[in-house]
Amino acid sequence: MAKKWSQKTEKATLHPDDEFLILDSEDANAATKNKRVKVKNAMPCKKYVALLTQIGTNAPTAIVLENTIGNIVWARAGTGQYTATLTGAFTINKTYAVIYNNDFSAVNVNNLKVNLVVAGADGLNLYTVFSGALADGRLSNNPIEIRVYM
Repeated sequence: MAKKWSQKTEKATLHPDDEFLILDSEDANAATKNKRVKVKNAMPCKKYVALLTQIGTNAPTAIVLENTIGNIVWARAGTGQYTATLTGAFTINKTYAVIYNNDFSAVNVNNLKVNLVVAGADGLNLYTVFSGALADGRLSNNPIEIRVYM
């Protein structure tokens, strides 16, 4: 007879070394009834997903949707140039980073370019280019995703 999980508690964030408790209500032996299992690499990567907005000469602000990487700090380095930093968080050759242009208006679809680049283990660089020149104020809830694989 197949067993099913009932009343399972959903967990918002998994971590690579999470421990799970498996309950077997049909096992009469108290010593083997409940089993604690440590799952290695339950997640193949750490992840940061957010909606990024940048206004005027301010640093970008993020509405963070998911974050298992850590406290990423956003700053403005210059016109149309921004940084995301967290010491040692972005493993070289194991970090995937992308930002999407979500403004498909007639003006922006062909004129706005957004680019996110891994600059080293401590940070990423983000550029917004409008009509061929670096420009501020071009991010408005742009989806961003950073994954660091283990």
